[in-house]
Amino acid sequence: MAMESYTWFINSGMINSGNIINDGLDISASPCTNNGLEGWTYNQGVILSGLAELTWSTGDSSYNNLANTLATASMAHYANNSQLILHEPCEPNCDSDLSQFKGIYGRNIQFLVSRADVLSTGLRSQFVEFLQNNANDIWANDRGVDNQLGLVWSGSAGTVTVETQCSALDVIVGAAAVS
Repeated sequence: MAMESYTWFINSGMINSGNIINDGLDISASPCTNNGLEGWTYNQGVILSGLAELTWSTGDSSYNNLANTLATASMAHYANNSQLILHEPCEPNCDSDLSQFKGIYGRNIQFLVSRADVLSTGLRSQFVEFLQNNANDIWANDRGVDNQLGLVWSGSAGTVTVETQCSALDVIVGAAAVS
């Protein structure tokens, strides 16, 4: 089942030329094609742990190499500056679902660091630094009066919800786990 899912995904066209996974397919085309809609950090993150597990279970490093390519491309695409602080395209007006996506991405970067069989020292350092920079920025710039954590990690806490709190905590825990 995992291999069938992988084969479908790779052949689906959801990965664009910049190694960013978009948010869907145009099913009216035959075969289905990339619909060109904006991707989200969630789309980028969920595949990473699956690819790391495929590497672990098969011994084939090509899955992990793809995970590394997707992770580095998405970090560059969804980060705002040289410190690589994540931003969702909808910020600061994301709905409750979208408010959780960066945490899911961070959790899967942490899983890649912790589980990947094929991760160079340089990439590992880059991924660890990414998680730590985001966690540090959350704590320095995104805390409300009672240490509530908001959506825009590089700015003030703004509106805080259970989703924004959980998302930020995923990254803080991820940074702690790889430290």
